[in-house]
Amino acid sequence: MIPTAIENRISPARDTRVTARVGIALGATITLCFLTGLISHWIQHPPTWFVWPTHPVWLYRVTQGAHVISGTMTIPLLLVKLWSVYPRLFARPRLGDPLQLLERASIAILVGATIFQLTTGLLNTAKYYPWKFFFTTTHYAMAYVAIGALAVHLAVKLPIVRTALSTPLDDPTPAPAAGAAGAGDMVAAGAGESSGDDAGEPKGVDAAGERDTSAKVERGTGAKVERGAGSEVEGGISPEVGRGTSPEVEMGASAGIDTGTSAGTSRGTDAHIKTVANAAGERDGGAEGETGSGAGELKTVGAGGLKRVGAEGSKGQGTALGAPISAAGSSPESPALAAGPSPESPAPAAPAAGAGVSRRAVLVGAGLGAVVAGLAVAGQTVPYLRWLAVLAPRSGEGPQGLPVNRTAGEAGVGEMALAEGYRLMVSCGGGKRGFSRGELAGLPQYEVELPIACVEGWSASARWAGVRLRDLLGAVGEYRGGDVGFVSLETGGIYGRSVLPRRHAVDDSTLVALRLNGAELSLDHGYPCRLIAPNRPGVLQTKWLSSIEVLS
Repeated sequence: MIPTAIENRISPARDTRVTARVGIALGATITLCFLTGLISHWIQHPPTWFVWPTHPVWLYRVTQGAHVISGTMTIPLLLVKLWSVYPRLFARPRLGDPLQLLERASIAILVGATIFQLTTGLLNTAKYYPWKFFFTTTHYAMAYVAIGALAVHLAVKLPIVRTALSTPLDDPTPAPAAGAAGAGDMVAAGAGESSGDDAGEPKGVDAAGERDTSAKVERGTGAKVERGAGSEVEGGISPEVGRGTSPEVEMGASAGIDTGTSAGTSRGTDAHIKTVANAAGERDGGAEGETGSGAGELKTVGAGGLKRVGAEGSKGQGTALGAPISAAGSSPESPALAAGPSPESPAPAAPAAGAGVSRRAVLVGAGLGAVVAGLAVAGQTVPYLRWLAVLAPRSGEGPQGLPVNRTAGEAGVGEMALAEGYRLMVSCGGGKRGFSRGELAGLPQYEVELPIACVEGWSASARWAGVRLRDLLGAVGEYRGGDVGFVSLETGGIYGRSVLPRRHAVDDSTLVALRLNGAELSLDHGYPCRLIAPNRPGVLQTKWLSSIEVLS
């Protein structure tokens, strides 16, 4: 539970209606990011059952672009959701409630895993790795942790989410929050039911400031009036209602009488009220009222003498007992004033802190923030949005019209790639042969337009020219099927090798490329030759080829 002082300072915009709606968008972006991330991981580390098609050639470009865009859009949505629930994250948990403990655990895991995924993923797009673990496998494992925690959190919160979504945003009534009061926290108004009558119970105060518990009210009915959650006595009051007798209220007071409720009279009965003042040791007073009668009066003897409190009783009206009597003998200006609020009095209004921010404004801001964040990186995937890609690490531009992720200098292959004795070794059908770059250029040449899409989210289309892979394999031996392995001149990188499935190997668009956009391959783009195949991540389009081998 949250202390009342803190609860009253929470902005009305920090409401479950905001949290639920932002949560839907957040769940959608996280789910999309998770699914597209699985695709990318399975392409690079394929399970035996996984099949990735060769066409359409732009499919991986779309899925990986969506992965990075949705992940980036998740960041402002997560911030808004955390803002909306932040004060309640520190509410004191109910240790005996296993459902709430499960909810708290799922929230901690979900928030931690999501922040980890977004942070490492964002740094990966910039190719910045300030950690020692291998990004790909760690990112993949934590994705399951995040999505599992999301599923548990959604299952626990589903009733609250459904209620919040069904409540209009502009409804001033607060929507139920997590950890809302249960049946034990409900308060029943202590009013007896009699035709047209309002009833309340007076409260007495003794010298120590304690409430007297000896009040009895008889209303001509056999009903009990309860105040509290399933309790006959709460706050020192034990009202009872009997049948067939006159109502009698007895109160003790040393310095005054603290009453803030009304004692109603029932139809056809007399109301006789006694007040005891132990400072003077005297009793006096009667207020009589009957159905349809005019007024009665209550007389009390206190330390300062006789004082009068007006009391009226009539059909459908309550007898007001609410004027505290002071030890000095002064009476209040109004007999209706009470030292404490009646059960029927409304709760004090919460401070208007933060009332200037509406729930709708928060939701609009969250949506705009997500859209702006997405557009700020979408241009590295969508060509006509490149001018908006102010946060994209890659602009789509570079040597020969393509960005370069890893240069020949970084790979340490410059001398080997430019050596006159370079040969591409090809093994197929039991045969093995080395090809110089001139010999490769002498084979039938084909040109295709294919996008190169990187795992960091950027992609760009280009015109590639070179030898079809299946023709090159056929020039060495009979290709009977099977995956094909590629080895780079780069020996130190984790992607110095790649495996091409058979369906890609035999595709017309798969080339051992020698030219890019009408010019000879530059060294940074893979000279003397590189692999280019449809619908594959850029890290698997091996550059600076050293050998090609058909795998069994």
